[in-house]
Amino acid sequence: MVPSRPMVPSRPMVPSRPMVPSRPMVPSRPMVPSRPMVSSRPMVSSRPMVPSRPMISSRPMVPSRPVVSSRPMVPSRPMISSRPMVSSRPMVSSRPMASSRPMISSRPMISSRPMVSSRPINGPIKTNGLIKTNGPIKTNGLIKTNGPIKTNDLIKTNDLIKTNGLIKTNGLIKTNGLIKTNGPIKTNGPIKTNGLIKTNGLIKTNGLIKTNGPIKTNGLIKTNGLIKTNGLIKTNGLIKTNGFIKTNGPIKTNGLIKTNDLIKTNGPIKTNGLIKTNGLIKTNGPIKTNDPIKTNGLIKTNGLIKTNGPIKTNGLIKTNGPIKTNGLIKTNGLIKTNGPIKTNGLIKTNGFIKTNGPIKTNGLIKTNDLIKTNGPIKTNGLIKTNGLIKTNGPIKTNDPIKTNGLIKTNGLIKTNGPIKTNGLIKTNGPIKTNGLIKTNDLIKTNGPIKTNGLIKTNGFIKTIGLIKTNGLIKTNDLIKTNGLIKTNDLIKTNGPIKTNGFIKTNGLIKTNDPIKTNGLISY
Repeated sequence: MVPSRPMVPSRPMVPSRPMVPSRPMVPSRPMVPSRPMVSSRPMVSSRPMVPSRPMISSRPMVPSRPVVSSRPMVPSRPMISSRPMVSSRPMVSSRPMASSRPMISSRPMISSRPMVSSRPINGPIKTNGLIKTNGPIKTNGLIKTNGPIKTNDLIKTNDLIKTNGLIKTNGLIKTNGLIKTNGPIKTNGPIKTNGLIKTNGLIKTNGLIKTNGPIKTNGLIKTNGLIKTNGLIKTNGLIKTNGFIKTNGPIKTNGLIKTNDLIKTNGPIKTNGLIKTNGLIKTNGPIKTNDPIKTNGLIKTNGLIKTNGPIKTNGLIKTNGPIKTNGLIKTNGLIKTNGPIKTNGLIKTNGFIKTNGPIKTNGLIKTNDLIKTNGPIKTNGLIKTNGLIKTNGPIKTNDPIKTNGLIKTNGLIKTNGPIKTNGLIKTNGPIKTNGLIKTNDLIKTNGPIKTNGLIKTNGFIKTIGLIKTNGLIKTNDLIKTNGLIKTNDLIKTNGPIKTNGFIKTNGLIKTNDPIKTNGLISY
């Protein structure tokens, strides 16, 4: 060390052993080296420090006492300088310096090479460039950058993460604050936060997404794990996951929702794409989509189900609101709703259909179980069921009604096709059809029976109104009516014919029992 002026200390420093400072160097201004200090172990030397080149100071160091020593300089207390030491090259030692306390500076260290620390940072990380590391990023403060964040390990903070670039990591992202970025978030581990996740790019992870706040993105959400949040999920892209989606808020997206597990929410589900899942869909709000709904589990909601595409499920459909679709409804389970069912396509189920509202469709209604409703059934297609049809409103269809069970209604039965059933037909209203009426059981009505086809039954025909048909009337039991019996064909029965009106036919009357009437018989 060759100073510009001699060093004159106030008293001699007489070392008894090599340089081991008991306290750290505390400069009043920061040290600014041209290259960083790199050390792997603390510096404990038995020989004096000999720099490879002399240190040149811009101003001399003038101690208050002179140095008188026959051995190398080893101070028992740290050297305190009013200005920092500036050297043309860094001090390089084969063994690092060790201190009992960390180096504390009033100004930050500025280096031409990246800062490497083995300990977490207790303060914020702020930069206008990228943050790139092969190790973890851990801080108790915020992470704020105008560039990307890239790491092969985890990102952990007790505050927010805010960046104008992408976040890319092979480990988890964990924060007690929000995550806000204008670029995508990509990780091979989970994303956990107590605040919102907001991004203008995609969110892609091989782990779960868990947050107590909302998820908002202009790109897609793609994960191999579950999505769990106490806030809303809002995206302009698709939502795709191999796990479940669980949220206490709504799900809104302009793309599809695809999952191999359940979708559960306390808010509405609204999407311009399809909803596809191998699990159930459960929500306390409505389901609205411009594309189909496909699931291998149940669909359960306290609101309406509205879609421009088909609804297909291997489980039940249960809702306290209406079901409206421009496509078909197909399920291997039941359909249960407190509102109407309205569709431009068919309704097909292996279970029953039960609703407190009307059923309206431009296609067929097909079920292996009962159809029960407090409202009307109106369809331009056939009604086919292996169970009963029970309604407090009318049944109107432009196609046939086929059932293996009874048809029971408090309103009219009107169809342009035949009525075929292995059970009884019971109604408080009229029966009107352009086709035949065929049943293996009785026909009982408080209104008229009017048909352009035959009436054929293995049971009796009993009505308070007239029986009018252009075809034959054939029964294995009695024909009883308070009105007239009028037909253009024969009347054939194994039981009696009893009426308070007249019997008029263009064909013969054939019966094994008496004919009793209060009116005339004309044929």
